[in-house]
Amino acid sequence: AIVAFSMGSVFAQENSAEKLRWKGIMNNGFWSNWEIGVAGGVNGTSWQVPGTNKTDKNDMGWQAELSATKWYNPIVGSRVVFTAGELNKSSNGLNSNFMMATTDGIINLSNWIGGYREDRVYYAKVFGGFGFNLVDIDVDDYSKDEVGSGFVATYGLINTFRVCKQLDINLEF
Repeated sequence: AIVAFSMGSVFAQENSAEKLRWKGIMNNGFWSNWEIGVAGGVNGTSWQVPGTNKTDKNDMGWQAELSATKWYNPIVGSRVVFTAGELNKSSNGLNSNFMMATTDGIINLSNWIGGYREDRVYYAKVFGGFGFNLVDIDVDDYSKDEVGSGFVATYGLINTFRVCKQLDINLEF
């Protein structure tokens, strides 16, 4: 968030020799330009099975996500994401549920490189951030669950396709 706030002031600076492409775009007020997101999808994991030397690979799981994004200006934003789901459901009896909360900084590359356009259909956005996760591992061969937690790093690309003024479809990698 600190980087996002400082970037807003950098974008507002004026160079006497050359004016910045986004100079005419004002920073948004606190209640302006929020996005609420609901998502679902699949994930693939590869990790060591607790208590063994076996590594599970290519196990598919599901996840659901709820997010809130604030755009400080058309180029810089941040989001808070809560994700929950199942990491794997494998044939060896290993089931793993997880919860994760993260915060990300986002840069809208389309607006940064091509300038802001309200009628744009596709946006490319990069993000990076950090958070905390909690994993509950239920192994059939063991008498108790194992719970793990730790810090996570997030990064990726969000491909946003505008359906209408109120609805976008995101494909996130």
